[in-house]
Amino acid sequence: MYTLQKIGFITLIAMIKRNNIYRIRHDGKDRQKLNDDECRHLNLAGSRIYYENIKDKYSFYKMRIDGSERQKIINDECYGGVNVVDGWIYYVSGNSGSRLLKMRTDGTDKQKLSDDVVNRINVSDGWIYYVDDIFHSKIHRIRTDGSGKQKLSDDNAFEVHVVGDWIYYMNYSDNQALYKMRTDGTGRQPFKM
Repeated sequence: MYTLQKIGFITLIAMIKRNNIYRIRHDGKDRQKLNDDECRHLNLAGSRIYYENIKDKYSFYKMRIDGSERQKIINDECYGGVNVVDGWIYYVSGNSGSRLLKMRTDGTDKQKLSDDVVNRINVSDGWIYYVDDIFHSKIHRIRTDGSGKQKLSDDNAFEVHVVGDWIYYMNYSDNQALYKMRTDGTGRQPFKM
């Protein structure tokens, strides 16, 4: 797993290799191991890396992109990804029965956003796009404040990704074919490569 971010005149790549986080320049030089934690659900936001530490009972941590100021944020296991947007961490809480939650990046102001059992999230343009659990797997969206919930598709979906005005997903209702639709649920179609 990796994530890219341009910071000043360099592009950093934070990657998980053997569950540790490394930083490397885009040209492959200056590779630096940042921690010894067993990590998953990596998210790079600003000058901080947010991740879940498996070694510490799946607690959330953050650190600077140079590995300094490593800090535990909260004890909570997450499923289906972590998104850090505008000072908020959006995640699916294992401790809350796979419910969608958000909290500030310092671990305060934790809020439940939906009673749905949620899997796979993406936050984009004030909306959280998600699959409504691993068994039914319908695509929904809800505003980042928890209002305006909408079902967007009846497809049995997995691996939902939002890019611009489009949602891309694997459609298990059609032999795991790659599909796309607009972020408002219109324009559903197989993705042609």
